[in-house]
Parts: sequence; C-alpha cells; structure tokens
Amino acid sequence: MRLELPKLKIEQQMLEFDDWITPTLSEIKDSGKFRSERKQICEALDALAGRTKCFASLEDSTPATIAESVIGHITGKSRDDSARLLLGLFSLLFLVTGKSDNNCKCQFPIYLRDTLKWTSFPRAAISEDVNILCKTDLPRILDDTTIAKTVASMSFCPNEQNVLLSAYLAFLLNEDVYLRSLWALGNTYFRLKPEGLHEDFLMPMVVYRVRGSVSATGGHEPEAILRERLSEWGLQPGVDFNTTDVVVGKQVLRKKTKTRAYDFVLPFKTPGWESRIFIQCQFYAGDSGSVSHKNVDQIRVTRDFTKKSFKNSLFAEYLDGAGYFASLNGDLRRILQMRDTHLFFQVRSSSVKLRAALQQIGFLTPLEVVHAWALKGDSISRIRKALVDDGYASAECDRVLADGIERGAFSITNDSLRITDPLRTVSRKYMLLDFIAIAGKKLDKDRMKGTLTVPGFGPSFGVTLSAIVDDVLPNAGVFGREWATGGSVLKDIESLVQSGWIEQR
Repeated sequence: MRLELPKLKIEQQMLEFDDWITPTLSEIKDSGKFRSERKQICEALDALAGRTKCFASLEDSTPATIAESVIGHITGKSRDDSARLLLGLFSLLFLVTGKSDNNCKCQFPIYLRDTLKWTSFPRAAISEDVNILCKTDLPRILDDTTIAKTVASMSFCPNEQNVLLSAYLAFLLNEDVYLRSLWALGNTYFRLKPEGLHEDFLMPMVVYRVRGSVSATGGHEPEAILRERLSEWGLQPGVDFNTTDVVVGKQVLRKKTKTRAYDFVLPFKTPGWESRIFIQCQFYAGDSGSVSHKNVDQIRVTRDFTKKSFKNSLFAEYLDGAGYFASLNGDLRRILQMRDTHLFFQVRSSSVKLRAALQQIGFLTPLEVVHAWALKGDSISRIRKALVDDGYASAECDRVLADGIERGAFSITNDSLRITDPLRTVSRKYMLLDFIAIAGKKLDKDRMKGTLTVPGFGPSFGVTLSAIVDDVLPNAGVFGREWATGGSVLKDIESLVQSGWIEQR
C-alpha cells in the first residue's frame, strides 16, 4: 500500500511537530543505571549495619570500622560478589563526599606515594596453585573498579586486604565533615527502613549521582526505538539497516580532520542498492542550545560532503523532544527549511513517514509484501503484480521474496505464499495504520470527537470511526475479514493508540 506524503509548508510542518511530539523518553529513576546504583548502595549500607550498630553513634563511623565491617561481610564470598559490594561502598562514599572516580583514580596513587609513602602496590597471584601476594610498581591510575577487584582478590591475606581498603577509605573520608555526612545518611537510612522509606530517601541523591551517565547513554534511546521499528518491518540488522553510526568519510578543514557520520543509512548494505536515505537523530528533552546550534551548522557541512560521494542521496532528520518545542524551536525551523531536507520524522511518526520515504526510493520491505498478500491473495504472481503496480522493480520483489524465504518469514507451496508469525500479526496492525492514512482527510477541528488522526499529512488529518467500518474493513482483504469477524480491529486500534502512532479524539 503506497503512502503518498504531501509537501507541507513550513508552518504546517511546525504544527505537525508540535502535535506529535514526544517530550521525553524516560526518567532517570526508570533507568537500569539508577536501579543498579541504588541497589548497590543499599547493599553497602546493610553490610555496615552490624559493626556500626546501624550508625547509632558517630564514633562508630570511622574508616577503620567501615573497613573491618566490609571485610567481615565479604569473607567467604566469591570475588565477583565481593567486588560488587565494594563498588557499592565506593558509590556510597562518592555520594556523601561529592567526589568522583574520575578525579580519585588520578589522585589516589599520589596519596599513596606522598602521604602513606608507599613505593609499590599489592597484587594477588597464583603460583603452583597457591595464592601469593606480589608487589608491583605503584600505578599512575587506580580507579574504583581496580581497587575493588584487588581487595576482593586478597581474601587469603586479610591483614593486607584491610590495609589497602583502609587506605582507600581514609583517602575518601579525609575530612570530619565527610564522616559526619556518612553517619547522617546511614543513621537516617536505618531509621526509615522499618517504614519502607529507606530507598525513597536515597532516590534524590542517587538521581544526581547517575544523571550524567544516564544522559550520556540516553541519547541512543531514540535510535534503539527506530531499530526496533525497522526490525518490525522485516529488515535485517547489519544488512538492511546499520546497528552503529555510519562513517561516510573524513574531511580536512583548516588542518583539522573531521569525521562525517550518520546515525542511520537506509538501505545500509542491501545488495544492489545505490540510493540512500541519510538520517541524523537529535532528541533534546531540554535546553541543549550550545550543542544544538553546532549540530545545525554541522548538518549543512556534512550533507555537502556526502553529496560528493553519494549522488542518489536523500536527507532526513529524526527530531524530537521538548527542547525542540521550546528554546530550540528556532533550530528546528532552520533544519526543516533547508532545501535538501527531504523529510523529518519523530518517534511517533516514523512508522508512516520513514516507510513512505523508503517506498519513494523503491525499497521494498517484507511488511509491504504481507500487505500485498492480504489484499490480493496468496498467489505469487498476483502479489508480484500488485507490488510492481505500486512502483517496485521486479528484481526488488525477487530479492525480498528470496530473502524472506531464507530467513523463515515466508514460505512457498506451489504458487502460494505463506506468512509466518510474528510478521503476519505485526503487518495487520500496520495495514490498519496505512488505511487510516490513505482513507484520511482534513478534519474539522471543531468536530474531532470520534476520529482517529495520523501524522505526516498536516494537522487534524485522519478518519472518523465510522469510516473504519464503511471504508476500511470492506477493502482490507484477509485482514479486513479478521477485523470484521473477530473484533480484532478494536484491539489493533487500541494498540496503535498506545504506541502513539495515531490519536483517538
């Protein structure tokens, strides 16, 4: 089914962006990094409970006491479990001191050399199946992971194990204010624990501790979402779409070498393809003005560089986030107004707009094969004719059919095509989305109740619910009969609404 997107004026594009915006993709508290960090800190505090009497007295919260308590707790545990607990302890101390591993890993070796007068560093080794303690040159860098693993490996010599751990704790807790901070946190944690509020108490501190690393990794979340969509369409990772950034070349400007890369290049390495859609992904949940402005400038330079090597190139922007709605709205307008911006799409509109762009260059997906099967029957010849009538080359049809059979998405018996799940079920949902787009029209803003709207065709564009019954079900072939008889159309509508691909008014 062909999706023909209209050429929207800039004001209509800006309105579409506002209508289909995804303000943010996740909260820090929902990230795996936050959950694991809080769990480790809780385990570290619980390990200190016995020797410190749940932090009942400030006098019990000393580096020596903490070291004894932790070593007693990890005795008999595996090296991995011991190292994990030690890392949790170090995270706790970074939390109460405001220090960071990034700085401490450089400063701790100097502390060992100049303050404690160490000339070497311990290392556990095995000689003739016997654990031995060696001395190595004092490293210039000692990060928390190295220290945790080293301490964990020294269980066969607890005295030396205690010395190393105590040295690191004394380095971290080198001022009385840090000891008081640790005691205050531990004391409050254990007083709140009977009420089940101890984890909530830690939440704001852990959020601020991990927010930098979560933000750094969160930038890839919209890319992961799009790769999930591409897989749903039956595309093969590493072949039809890239799984990491694609470098298109290196450019020398003012004696500096700049790498030119894209987040997505479609098709990627699909045999027989020269036309490409080059896609940059930018998601800003807040004000990242300095970064965004530079990216806008880089878009122009990177596109001009790309055109020299790739003649059949289209440029698309994958843009979203509350930042582009607010302070970066001017940057958004500049990007959309670039003459070679073929289209933009958002998290919620990729299922319509990016598929339409692939259709435009004649790149066939297994999803479209299933739609032809549902509408024209299982005859290979009729399916091929329907696809050719939609503008796909005969060789492209052969490629996708052969690839689908090889990967188990399709099978052929005589002249009949069979579709396997989950592609069949996914395709039915996408067909409903396509019918809403194809059968849609401009809707009256004052009479939107009982309608389903879809992105890509301008503001307030879609169908009435009655049109689903009158215009969609009778023309949807196999899937139309399933919707009419099994009531699955309501489930598919609900799924599309929950996914954010359509809106129900």
